[in-house]
Amino acid sequence: MNKVFPLLTAFLMAAGMMGCASEPTPKPNTANDSALQGPNGAGNGAQNKGEGSVQVDDRIAKACSLPTAYFAFDSSRLDKGSQPTLDAIATCFSSGPLKGRGMMIVGHADPRGELEYNFALGHKRASSVAQYIQRRGVSAGKIGTSSKGELDATGDDESGWAKDRRVQVLLVD
Repeated sequence: MNKVFPLLTAFLMAAGMMGCASEPTPKPNTANDSALQGPNGAGNGAQNKGEGSVQVDDRIAKACSLPTAYFAFDSSRLDKGSQPTLDAIATCFSSGPLKGRGMMIVGHADPRGELEYNFALGHKRASSVAQYIQRRGVSAGKIGTSSKGELDATGDDESGWAKDRRVQVLLVD
């Protein structure tokens, strides 16, 4: 119970903050395995780009011209494939067009495993991305993290679960 309460509190706080956003975060709807698409795969509004482990708000992807990124399977550890995207995000927020703006990094998990474990894993994924971006010059005060655990999971097989294991990077208005 002592471990569940802080996670539940963090989730409720994050949900409250997200409820204040002017646009809802839609579920991904493309069928490829790339973690995000650059501005040429344009959507509109604040939809998320990509399907894989790092999804980026369209407004960030457009402003920062981002490459594709990936995470290691079932892990919060970043793989080398995710570094170009996260480097581009850090540059964009530290000295580029989004300098001084804030971001919210939201970790997700697939539905396999215990609820508490999935919230913790989502938080570890978000924290891993936040730490990486901070080491590249973005102020910790401009980065928020939260976890949705398995709450938005939609997969019912390995292919779907792979899409559920992700981190979203959202622009904070």
